[in-house]
Amino acid sequence: MMTAGLDLLNLLNATHAFDPVALPGYRTFLYVPFERLLGGRHESRLADDIANGQRIALIGPIGCGKSSMVEYVMGTGEGDFAPIWISAAHEGEQTLKDPPEFARHLIRQLVGWARDAGAMSSAEREAFLIETSRTVPGQTTRFKQTVSFKLALKWIEPGWSEEVERTLANPNVARNRGDFVASLGRLVELIREDLRRTPVVIIDDSDRWLRLDPSTRESLIDSFFTDTCRMLAELDWAVVMAVHPEYCSSSPFRSAAANGYFNVQLSVPPIDRPEPLRELLDVRIRALATAAEEARQLEAGIDPSTLPAVADASVDDVFEPGFETVLLEYYAANDNNLRAVLTVAQQALQETIGLGEDTVTTAAIREAGLALAP
Repeated sequence: MMTAGLDLLNLLNATHAFDPVALPGYRTFLYVPFERLLGGRHESRLADDIANGQRIALIGPIGCGKSSMVEYVMGTGEGDFAPIWISAAHEGEQTLKDPPEFARHLIRQLVGWARDAGAMSSAEREAFLIETSRTVPGQTTRFKQTVSFKLALKWIEPGWSEEVERTLANPNVARNRGDFVASLGRLVELIREDLRRTPVVIIDDSDRWLRLDPSTRESLIDSFFTDTCRMLAELDWAVVMAVHPEYCSSSPFRSAAANGYFNVQLSVPPIDRPEPLRELLDVRIRALATAAEEARQLEAGIDPSTLPAVADASVDDVFEPGFETVLLEYYAANDNNLRAVLTVAQQALQETIGLGEDTVTTAAIREAGLALAP
């Protein structure tokens, strides 16, 4: 029997149903494409551009879904791509500004992933890569679960990790700085020729640069878009960089685009009506409730596929009518930040459970929004 009432709310809370950072294994599973929410071509356009080796600036404000869109595209096209996912938030300023040092950093990441991949047993690899299942996904604790390593593990195949290390210049040995860029070029050729995949470097989290003091941020943006992006554009791979709109008005970004360092600019579409937010939460509720029900059946020794379909839990079982309008107001007031919308929904869910109630009201959402206001 499908979970309902307060039991359903507790299940959704336990599985972080509305948490912007879903439980490992559910991130792609719970993603709802903008193409489904709004129509048009968004994810498929990004996938086509990557497959064609384009250098893409994916533009949108903080929390709008840039990273999630890229991860979804990499997951659905995993047999075609060899993603190299790099965070621009945690690297030193000099690494980001200096092309050979950035190449060295990429190599250090790749070598680390290759060694971890080579050290994995087949069971550990399977547990790490599991994306969805009829139960909450299992996890391996021996290796840190990150988006970057998980995506790399899908193309660094067993037996190929040594080939990666042989191809790349050892990042811990002093050498001519140009050697690092050259060895990246050799790896790109190897991926294309041996694996028949499109290598794609993904640069995420540059939104964090907004936290830097203005002079430091200006210097970093200037060097990164002028020098580092030029180096990236000279290699035969696709490039996707998540770019905040504020950077687009800067002279270095405009010059990078004019010089072809970014030859495609895509914008994450804004949500302009309440229905897509309703569907976004409805998909999460149905998916997690169904997974929990199937898990119970499996524990009872019943194959869920042999049973007739049961009525799904839905958004109407969790929220009172009109909630999506309140969430849209919050979305617009927070610069189209979907992450903030999901955080408010999760907070309102927790507050409702704490009161012992079985429906999340619009008042609870408003109170959660006020409590989370900066």
